[in-house]
Order: sequence, then structure tokens, then C-alpha cells
Amino acid sequence: MIDLIEAVFGVVALVMVGVALAWRGLIAAEHQKALMSCVLQVFLPCLIVVSLLRSELLDKSPQVVWSALGAGAGICALSLSLVWLLSRCSWAERLGLNVESKKRTFTLVVSVQNYGYMVIPLIKAIAPDNADLLAILFLHNVGLELVMWTLGMKILGADSMPAKKLFTQGPVIAIVLGLGLLFTGAKAWLPDLLWKTGTALGHCAVPLALMLIGAAFYEFRTGVIAGLKKKWRLVSLGVLFRLLILPLAIVAVAYYLPLIQELKTILYVQACMPCALTPILLAKHYRGDAQLAIEIVLATSALAIITIPFILTIIL
Repeated sequence: MIDLIEAVFGVVALVMVGVALAWRGLIAAEHQKALMSCVLQVFLPCLIVVSLLRSELLDKSPQVVWSALGAGAGICALSLSLVWLLSRCSWAERLGLNVESKKRTFTLVVSVQNYGYMVIPLIKAIAPDNADLLAILFLHNVGLELVMWTLGMKILGADSMPAKKLFTQGPVIAIVLGLGLLFTGAKAWLPDLLWKTGTALGHCAVPLALMLIGAAFYEFRTGVIAGLKKKWRLVSLGVLFRLLILPLAIVAVAYYLPLIQELKTILYVQACMPCALTPILLAKHYRGDAQLAIEIVLATSALAIITIPFILTIIL
């Protein structure tokens, strides 16, 4: 448990550095998009390719690729469906889910966990020398994103992301490139300089992304306290769904499904994560309740500091 607590507080520390940098004006709002583009198009793809090429499990068992993609897509679809159904109950309306835009926003925000940058340090804390876990994590995330950008967008009341745009994103291209090099045996021809460069660039992904998350939290701060006081019941419902109901459902499904242990571990960790930031941006763009999204994301992120080590210690 000590390693998990250290990993969680390591994530918190980097997020708080981002908050401080934004407060001091060193990460301005107009720079955040460009920096995150560097993460998504350069640093994260390098981390993905290196992780895939170092996975002995994928090299020996290619079928794991489809299991991981399917698990990511299936669990996301399950979460969206479950929250959508619960948000339509009469008691949910009495707690504040009485407007369609709130129901749609609530469903997407609560269903999609912070599946990437916060998970990686925890995976490394759980199994520092297991290269297979990161590879499976990235495959899982691609499956999740396929559902988020299709079914999730439909629930929000928007059009699905065009297939051309979806499959030309940096992480997806990295998955295809990494698997291609792995299964063709071409990784043996890669020069040492390329390995070292890719590894160095990959190491930049998580710290920079977590600091940018902190900077985003700082930008979202306006009106949060007043909103939490006004919508505390609805925010509490979001916290209950994201940090208790969905973890129980996902852990139960993962436990009984005939999956390899490495994939089960990924699903257990994913189940404990707080809400992701992306739905906030989507709610803003597609006329959802962006302020409600911000409040639920911040509340689950704060409480997850306590719940993540506790739940994972029980499960793992």
C-alpha cells in the first residue's frame, strides 16, 4: 500500500506544480493547447511505441491485442449504459438531473475515467518491472476512445468523430506502428540511438501531461465553490457513481471474465480512477452543462486521492 500511496501523491505533486505554474502565469491558457499537442503527437506516441516493443507478452500472444481493445471498448460501453439508465431514474431527477443537457453531460463525465496519465504511475508502482502492463494499458485505451468518440458523443447529443480523424491521431498511429514493428520482427533492426531517443521523449509524456492537467484545473476554478454549494447533491451523486458504483461493477465484470491477469490488473486500476477532463471540453463545445462537468471532475479527483490506494489494496 505504501508504494500506491507514494504513486498517488507523486501524481498529486505534479498536478499541483501545474496549478502553481498556471497561477504564476508560466503556463498561460493560450500555451496549454500547444503543449498538450506536443504530448499527444510526440511524447505519448513515443512512450506507446517503446512500451509495445518491450512487451514479451504481446510478442508471444498476439491475441492479447484484441482482448485489450475489446475490454477497453466493452467496459466504456458498459459504464455509459449503466450511468445513462441510472440518470433516468426518478430519484436522480429529484437530486437535480431534471434537464436533458444535465443528464447527457452527467452520463459522459461520470462514465469516462481518467484513463491515461494518472494510471501510468500507478501501474509502475504496482509492477515496476512488468513491461507488459503498459503495453496492454495503451491498447485498452484505444478501445475505450473508440467508444467515447462514438457512443459517448451520441449520448452528449453530438456527431461521432469522423473515422479519418479518429484513426489519424498520434496514439492510434503509434499503436499501429508499434504492433507492426513488433509482429514483423523489424524492431531488431532499430538502431540504439532511435531506442534511446524514443525512450527519452516518452519519459516526458506523463510529467508534462500531469502538469497541464493541474494548469487546466486552475483555469476551471472560477465559480467551483459556489457551484458545489448549490449542486452538492448532484455532485455527490456523480462521486458515488464514479468512485463506488462503477468500480464495483467493473471489478465484478473483470473478475469473472476469462481474461489474462495483466488485463484484469489494468481494469482494476481503471475502475478506481476519477473522471477525465476531456468531457469538460466536449460539454463546453456541444452545449452541455460544462460547469457541472467541472465540479464533478474536481470533486472525484480530490476524493480519489483517498479512495485509489484503499480500493486497490483490497482488490490487488
